Amino acid sequence: MPTRVDRIRAPRFARLASDVRRLPSPEPGVALYLARLPATIDEMLAACLADNERARFAALARPVDRVRYLARRLLLRDILARSFGLDAAGLRFACTRHGKPHLDDHPGLHFNASHAGDWLLVATRRAGPVGVDIEHVATMFDWRALLSRVCAPDEARACLAAADPRAQFFRLWTAKEAVLKAHGTGFAADPRAALANACWCAVGAPPGYAAALAVAR
Repeated sequence: MPTRVDRIRAPRFARLASDVRRLPSPEPGVALYLARLPATIDEMLAACLADNERARFAALARPVDRVRYLARRLLLRDILARSFGLDAAGLRFACTRHGKPHLDDHPGLHFNASHAGDWLLVATRRAGPVGVDIEHVATMFDWRALLSRVCAPDEARACLAAADPRAQFFRLWTAKEAVLKAHGTGFAADPRAALANACWCAVGAPPGYAAALAVAR
């Protein structure tokens, strides 16, 4: 009988994995991957997931959510296996008290993932924690309502004075979220102070999206 390892390497998964491309990383020691999520997927591939992942998948009602969730979980396993030389099907995930996922059996191997719309962004690193964020620069989103809660006063002024204030807001938002994820706090920490002395950079994103990468020293 085929094992979960056999199923995750099956031809039906190979087409999904072929949509992953490695991006140039501006940070030494970080591998950065961008994947386009498919419009459809063979739901039998859910057998490759862990029990808790399958339970979450089964609870999703909307077809688009089921496709995206299953694709994200499979692609994350494949990317981590490629980057770290591990068995994709054997990976076990856990979360910190602030909800940051990590590899339960490999505490020295660091990764972070973010998704928006049809895209998945993943970073891997051996030297220490890493964070990424990708966001759709939504035209209907009222970003001004969040400006004072997310940005320091000088950042807010610079954002409003930018040639494209909406794009600048999402550049700041993705930077802050990537930094907070790298440090493992998420928005439990004050995002207004997130970029002070932080190590981050914008990364190439598909048209209509913004993305950032951060590392914890």
